[in-house]
Amino acid sequence: MQITKEFLLAEITKMTAQRNHAHDVAVAAQAAIDTMQALVARLNLPEQDSGLKFSDLGLPDPVPVESNNG
Repeated sequence: MQITKEFLLAEITKMTAQRNHAHDVAVAAQAAIDTMQALVARLNLPEQDSGLKFSDLGLPDPVPVESNNG
């Protein structure tokens, strides 16, 4: 079998698609892990009447957007 430029370019295209798919799977898995860890953290918290904060779940608290109307 002779290796041609067209063959190599087609292989690169297939491998790039496989890499992109693997990245998407890894990102989705990390999102699921983060969600489950946040839920476990929530289950470990005592009941609160004052409300739940993002930091209680191990997540960063939102930062207010500063207005430029001044």
